[in-house]
Amino acid sequence: MSNKRIANVVLAAVFLVFLAAAWLRYAYPDAWWSSLLFYMAEAGLVGGLADWYAVTALFRHPLGMKGKHTAIVPRNRDKLIDGVVRMVETQLLPPDTLKLKLAQAPLAEIAIGWIDRRFPGGELARAGWRLLGGLLSRMDFGRMSADWDERLKELLRRTDITPYAGRSLRWLLENEDVHLLLDRLVAEAEKAAASPETKDAILRILEEEKDKQLNEGGGFMQFLKKAAFIFAEESDALNLKDAAGAIHTDLLAFLDDLKRHDHELRLLLLRMFGEVADQLEADTALSETLENWKNDVLARLSFAPSVEGILRTFRQLLDEELTALPQNEGQAQAGEDEGGNVAATHAQQPAMTELREWTERFATDYWEAFKRDAAKKAWVDGFIKSLLGKLVDAEHRVIGQVARETLNAFTEQRLIAFIEDKVGEDLNRIRINGSLVGAGLGALIYLFLHGVYDPLLDAFVR
Repeated sequence: MSNKRIANVVLAAVFLVFLAAAWLRYAYPDAWWSSLLFYMAEAGLVGGLADWYAVTALFRHPLGMKGKHTAIVPRNRDKLIDGVVRMVETQLLPPDTLKLKLAQAPLAEIAIGWIDRRFPGGELARAGWRLLGGLLSRMDFGRMSADWDERLKELLRRTDITPYAGRSLRWLLENEDVHLLLDRLVAEAEKAAASPETKDAILRILEEEKDKQLNEGGGFMQFLKKAAFIFAEESDALNLKDAAGAIHTDLLAFLDDLKRHDHELRLLLLRMFGEVADQLEADTALSETLENWKNDVLARLSFAPSVEGILRTFRQLLDEELTALPQNEGQAQAGEDEGGNVAATHAQQPAMTELREWTERFATDYWEAFKRDAAKKAWVDGFIKSLLGKLVDAEHRVIGQVARETLNAFTEQRLIAFIEDKVGEDLNRIRINGSLVGAGLGALIYLFLHGVYDPLLDAFVR
């Protein structure tokens, strides 16, 4: 039984006792016990009614009688809310108290425990993949690729590529891999030169040069040149096919000799590239030329199609991988029981599967190493506490705002019910005590009047 019901029962009982005491006093006017009972019942009833009125007047108008000092809580709603907000901000949750509690809490260990419970058995990396898949599924690749295109172009426009080009070329020249690059170029050139088409091209060049030479000069000179050429061909002194073959053979021999790293032409090329690298770093005119070329290329170039294609391909591969990925251990076991469908799907996308599995292993190993590293955990703990401390200093007023908005949203009846729920039991205990204490005071008054006051008065009167 709640204290409110007990208080009502006590008040009703005191009222009935008062009625009985009044009848007994009328019936036995000379009996001391009837007067004592009447005093106690009367005082208990007055105390109970007074406390009932006081408690009721806090929230409502007793018996519907409106007065200046009734319905105190609804009448002073704004003052009450202001007081609660100040109490929350300055007494219950002041900034210093919050920061002290944060400093005492092992936030890093709490975070580690929560993550281990939420993502057991290496599920943290998989959760990251699923989060990435969800983000990609909600992205507008067309708009994003256009935005990235503008950002990349703007970045490249602001960047002077000349020093970077010179440094890159210098680094390439100082790296032994430059010879591997030249070897590949020579191999490709040798492959192209060894084809019959190259020999035919040499023959066509010789024939074009022959025609050019025979058609130069006056008519008589052209006649003499053609006659001499016919004579040379007939006597086999000049054979363009043999010449083309000889040139082709010499070209192949030259390219084969060019494979030597100490070949004069290779060394000359490296020196020339070195001079170009120096010019790229110091020549203003060359820098302006490269800058103009860069801007011209950027004006005609668009990164958007490539970026969008990469994003869409990555999302497709990721979606297929996540679809094949079991959501939990039960699904993984079901996949194994059904004949390894998951593994078969993974086999269709080996690169994506290997990337995912590698990141999962890396994340799991790093997470376990982090949990063993006391220094890193201490740093993370300090970082979190520092961040939360700054957040408390900057946004502490939000606590009061939340309390104010919450209380402002309460209707009058809900506010009364909220306060009664918190303090109603104590207030009704006061009502109970009012009746009991009143009855006790009534007994004391009776004893004082009839045991002390009346005897003294009789003595003085006599």
